[in-house]
Amino acid sequence: MVGPIARVVICLVLGWGVALHSEKTQDCDAINPICERSDACFALDLVRETSPERAKLDHHHHSNVYIASDNIKDPEEVPNFSETARMLRGKHLRIRSVLAWMDNAGFYTYPLLVINQLRFAEKLGLIGSKKPFVYMPETHHYFTHCSKGAPNFWEKWFEPISSVDYKDLADNQIWEFNQATIQNMHHDWEAVHAYPYDTADLYVKGDVGTQQWVECMRKRAEPTIQRYIAVKQDVMNQAQWRYSKLFPSGSEVMAIHLRGTDKWITNIVQTSSYIDVVEKYLGVENKNRYIFLATEDSRMLEEIRRYVDSERLIYHPAMRGTTGDNPFYNDTLRYFLHTYVYHGTVYNGI
Repeated sequence: MVGPIARVVICLVLGWGVALHSEKTQDCDAINPICERSDACFALDLVRETSPERAKLDHHHHSNVYIASDNIKDPEEVPNFSETARMLRGKHLRIRSVLAWMDNAGFYTYPLLVINQLRFAEKLGLIGSKKPFVYMPETHHYFTHCSKGAPNFWEKWFEPISSVDYKDLADNQIWEFNQATIQNMHHDWEAVHAYPYDTADLYVKGDVGTQQWVECMRKRAEPTIQRYIAVKQDVMNQAQWRYSKLFPSGSEVMAIHLRGTDKWITNIVQTSSYIDVVEKYLGVENKNRYIFLATEDSRMLEEIRRYVDSERLIYHPAMRGTTGDNPFYNDTLRYFLHTYVYHGTVYNGI
């Protein structure tokens, strides 16, 4: 699992790293279409119900398919599943993004998509000797297609999950989950969730958001992370350097991410909910404790500043928004400005 310091430093480096994508090369590879569009590779559909009409009731997910926590078929519901599974074990799973979510997905949505596709593929016995790989070349808030340094989002931030060189693979050697299946997997009650999800105005059963629930999600994700997921070393090196510049040696840091202007799927967690925890953390006889605040909401910043001494509160004095005015979704800004504002990652010019 990614350690506590790594979690902080990855947040620190995200905005700076995305700026590297803004310069385009003269030549770049065309994006391979998803299998369900090309018909050149196999797209596995495990969704019980797509129902565009019911999808209209769900205003959260920017999708034309119905998404629910129990909408993935069991193997016995899939005709000739054993034969299909045997066939897929002889191909490479190509892990894709959700194309409908390109304009609104947060950074950690993409690792979660990878983790959950791997978990379901292994659970269903669909991975054999042919190793899986991640292919996420589309442009979004954290990656620009044709940028220098990496052919797709995953290879910019993470190590490959296998040794497969996908550029050498023919389409008939590849399979994917179709887009409706990926979206429903992401919300399935057996998936790894980042926070309590709701689908079509119905909360996922068991998504309660308690500390015990958080620990359950971490334990659920850990085997897949240990086996497949590693942050690129150059990203870690940059992040560690930034951490050393922000915080004195030997310091302890509590990082807080307050979401206000972009919090639209679930209710905003008000700043007051954090104050007791912050005051207890800083109340210990340890002058080397600091709060690192990441927020895109100017009101939340001002509220925290009322409670935390300025010498112990670290944040970037960047442009921030208010209700309905979130710079992260303003595509007239350059990509690195999105992430500077959204993650609050740079302090005193670092």
